[in-house]
Amino acid sequence: TATTTKTTSTTTTTTTDGDPILNEIENQDCAFQVPFKHHGEDELYAVLEEAVSLFPNLARIHNLGTSSRGKHLWALQISDNPHDVDDGEPWMYIAGNIHGNEVVGREILLHYAQYLLCSYSHNQHVKRLVDFTNIFLLPSINPDGYGIAETNENRFVCSVTYDGGVIGRTNANNFDLNRNFPDQFRQNGDPIQKETKIMMGFTSRNPFALSANLHGGSLVASYPYDGKANGYGYSASPDDKTFKLLARTYADNHLKMANTNFPCGERQRFDHGITNGAAWYNLFGGMQDWVYLNTNVMETTLELSCCKFPEDTTLQTYWLDNKRALFRYTEKVHIGVTGHVYDATTSEGIPNINITVTGLEGKTVISAHYGAFWRLLAPGTYTVTASGDGYTSQSHTVD
Repeated sequence: TATTTKTTSTTTTTTTDGDPILNEIENQDCAFQVPFKHHGEDELYAVLEEAVSLFPNLARIHNLGTSSRGKHLWALQISDNPHDVDDGEPWMYIAGNIHGNEVVGREILLHYAQYLLCSYSHNQHVKRLVDFTNIFLLPSINPDGYGIAETNENRFVCSVTYDGGVIGRTNANNFDLNRNFPDQFRQNGDPIQKETKIMMGFTSRNPFALSANLHGGSLVASYPYDGKANGYGYSASPDDKTFKLLARTYADNHLKMANTNFPCGERQRFDHGITNGAAWYNLFGGMQDWVYLNTNVMETTLELSCCKFPEDTTLQTYWLDNKRALFRYTEKVHIGVTGHVYDATTSEGIPNINITVTGLEGKTVISAHYGAFWRLLAPGTYTVTASGDGYTSQSHTVD
């Protein structure tokens, strides 16, 4: 038989003027200083190398693979133990630049890395997050598209009615990577691109519980589903309540996102910074729906700027707008139900056990190293079941 132990955990969010995340002065004495400028391919990697060089016990670079043109997709892991797997520590990632001309996410992830690493030694909130979370930052998952976008002489052109266009949006083969994943509602006849395969493998091999996909061209936190079987309008996933909580966490902690229903003029209308993906517009082949249905991950899409490729001089403002939201969103990997699945005979943790929640059967989480699992859930009472081949299923009700 399999036995399970489960606990719930919550995070207290402080959004007052005394918020230690929002108001902390950037540590100018830290040797790791990321300039507020657009970083090309080599410059981006140099920043990641410097992070690891200065913080070898907190940071590690992972090469996820190469793009269609042979450029690397890098991930920077930040943890108090980046060279080993800590039992029971949840995993999360944030990916930027899936559309190569949407660049704010690419840059603020470099500054988020600086903030976490430089604040670790003196900020108890940052230290606690890094000590108990396995964080992966992926600044660019479409480096070819970025290479095209950065050479566009009109890349900075933007207005209330024009968000910057589409040059560099796709990969080198002219495929939109956020329309390239297999989709539950519509057959995708396009060839799956290298970058897409890399992300499918990365999210399937690792037990990520939470993620975010950073975009530009609007200012909103969007959540599954992006598509709908028939027609148009709201398309709720089984975890709609939890996704609303995640989206609301980001929007409410962003300095501007929740402040208006029309963040980019009259182009869109949102509910104070959040929207269901399909309620905005139908999208098929997107990453957030695929990872939700095929991996452990709960992912939202975060649109961070009305202008897709803004001027260098605005990047510090974008960082400050998103700083608290990134941190508070990362904390949400600790909500819901977490625990271990043990073999009753050997008392050893069992990986690859299915974890389901009654009423939310559309999402199955698989136990990972040491039998640990994480199932993100909004506050409530749930019946959680562990099941696997060769074992007797067990259920527990948790509050």
